[in-house]
Amino acid sequence: MQFYFGAFETNGGQALELDRNSIVVVTGANNVGKSTFLTDINRHIDSVHRTHSLKGAILKSADLKIDGSCDDYIKYVKEKFKYLEEEEKVDFGGYANGLKISTIIGRFEKGNFHEQVISRRSLRLTAENRLGGAEYRDGLKGAVSTLFYDNSSEFSISEIFKRAFGVDLVLDRLSESSKFRIGDRSKLPKNANYFSQKTRETLDSMEDVFSQGDGMRSFARMLLEIKTGERDIILIDEPELFLHPPQLRELARLIARETAPSTQFFIATHNETFLRSLLEYSMERVVLLRLKRHATATDITHLASEQVKQLWGDANISSSGVMGALFSHTSVLCEGDNDVRFLSSMRNELDFDFRFLGDFYHCGGKHRIPIIKNSLNALGVSAAAVVDIDCLSDRGEFKSLISSFGGKIDDVSEAFQKMQIFIDNKKSEITADYFSSEIARILSGCSGNSAVPNEVRTRVSELVKKTSSWSQIKEIGINYFSGEAHEAVINIISYARERGLFILEHGELESFCKSIPRSNKAKWLSRVLCKDLSSDSELTDARKIIKDLSDFSLKESGKSA
Repeated sequence: MQFYFGAFETNGGQALELDRNSIVVVTGANNVGKSTFLTDINRHIDSVHRTHSLKGAILKSADLKIDGSCDDYIKYVKEKFKYLEEEEKVDFGGYANGLKISTIIGRFEKGNFHEQVISRRSLRLTAENRLGGAEYRDGLKGAVSTLFYDNSSEFSISEIFKRAFGVDLVLDRLSESSKFRIGDRSKLPKNANYFSQKTRETLDSMEDVFSQGDGMRSFARMLLEIKTGERDIILIDEPELFLHPPQLRELARLIARETAPSTQFFIATHNETFLRSLLEYSMERVVLLRLKRHATATDITHLASEQVKQLWGDANISSSGVMGALFSHTSVLCEGDNDVRFLSSMRNELDFDFRFLGDFYHCGGKHRIPIIKNSLNALGVSAAAVVDIDCLSDRGEFKSLISSFGGKIDDVSEAFQKMQIFIDNKKSEITADYFSSEIARILSGCSGNSAVPNEVRTRVSELVKKTSSWSQIKEIGINYFSGEAHEAVINIISYARERGLFILEHGELESFCKSIPRSNKAKWLSRVLCKDLSSDSELTDARKIIKDLSDFSLKESGKSA
């Protein structure tokens, strides 16, 4: 017999269908209602009258199902609660005279299950009850009762704990109240010698898990509850609290691989390490729900397990850190890692309203930005992008890029044509005679058999760049153009920026600070980051880009905050 939620309906009318073994991961930016979502589910579980109506802050109704017959249900309540055989009643506690079996059957047939049964088969683990208090102690007592005569299960649980923290979790069966301790299990006497003074002394030398730090106590409670309780439905609120990445990965493994495969989880999280680990261990069970808060309702982007599997199978997503964008209002995509370092450093030194501006992520080239952007679109994640002006050098590639931001190439087709005609008509400023004479001059200091110095290679490379239109455009930006073409390029840039695609008018990031040589981007970055990013006069336009990104995130938050 198993209880599970088959579907929810939100107050906004969205239907969310689930499998009985779903690991439902609830994500979203700060204060969008992740914990509230779990509270709505828990309210339904705790309700005395089991009806489909929820009247929650986010969820309107819930379809709680049972995989099992009425006979299975009646057998269970007779075994787990006080059965008054002569009166044909079950005393669930709290009902003075109990409930007649006929009444229980009638409610079952209407999909109405007793709250004591559902509470016994479900659990919510909050940050508070994972650390201490009556619920924590009750949870440990339940685990003690289950494991007292089950060494095999205790050892299995201890192995998981040891992988996470490097020490064993040991059940002290000799103390008056029985408790869990941490230490080296190998020091305990074996088998027949267990109940001895030596065992007592060894156990006393081990520390009580209840006296440990927040991370160890939290993990221990989750581990013991998940492994020893007969739970069909488990709700966990922010499991990442108090835990470091190694423990988070072990917790994800516990949930995905060390529990009954039929267990249904609902987990509210804002941690990328935990989410990535869940996907790596069991992407076929993971369902993603991303919440966005509107003025009157909460909108939910729902990715079923098959869609999640397809998404995680995309190397552009799984091999990058962009999954972290799930936990922000608006993130920023960049071409490369140096762009991320520069823009992030600028943002960190400025004092704009960054409440809704998330992290910067590199995509490994501008050609991958539309791929990643489309994946984020499917997740309902808002994202801007900062790209060099040469994204306009290929109409087909720009079409793919602007389309991922909700634009249409046809909307700027005329402007694009004017730009291209100007480039085609503009003659090179370098004649063949000049080019050949410059090459000869640069090479004049080199002998026939000697290696070409790096300085000479650099000078030749810079000369070649001068003959390329787009190399010049990247160097001087929109000032390369004049007349109608200049206006056309500005129109394209404005059109793209309205949709979150920020094309650099200066050409490329290095153009923000021309006093530093740009031949080596890494060296340029190292030197520019030594400047006062908040006030250096050369970086005024760079600060404006950050301000514009902040403004865009605020505009987007009007739709999703």
